[in-house]
Amino acid sequence: AFRLGETEVSNMQWSAFVNASGYVTEAERYGWSFVFEGHATERASLEATQSVLGAEWWIKVDGADWLHPHGPGSNTLSAVLRD
Repeated sequence: AFRLGETEVSNMQWSAFVNASGYVTEAERYGWSFVFEGHATERASLEATQSVLGAEWWIKVDGADWLHPHGPGSNTLSAVLRD
């Protein structure tokens, strides 16, 4: 059983939840997510065609999800090392 906690969830904990529950995030269903432009992969920054109105530093990145937080070619380990 999983419950909401008062603190952040690690990628390892999230992975355990996903594996146990079969949960699929919206980013995984839609095939994209918004990513802070300063953290997006170079390819994602170049290929981005949309951003959030009034917060243009958030760009739409195809292939971004919790396993690929900065876009295709990134992973949760590279995200921790880069951030």
